[in-house]
Amino acid sequence: MWTTIGLIAICVSWFCQFMMMLGRKNNMVSSLAVMLYVIGVALLVVNDFMMGMASVTLSTWLNVIALVFSFLVLMLSMRKMDMGMKM
Repeated sequence: MWTTIGLIAICVSWFCQFMMMLGRKNNMVSSLAVMLYVIGVALLVVNDFMMGMASVTLSTWLNVIALVFSFLVLMLSMRKMDMGMKM
């Protein structure tokens, strides 16, 4: 179940990003899309660990790496957005 919800969140994040890029000339990645992606990947990782250590595979660890980097991108984009609002 968590895998399905996670994959739905990932699909929605990319759909949102596509729609935002389609409507404007700016090709910047949306913080909303990254946030949904982070949630989706986190759910995939949670599902793998809930299934037990026997189900933790290379795919799980690659999802953990994707989760870390996408979370860092989200934090940087939100930080830059906050700094832009203060100016």
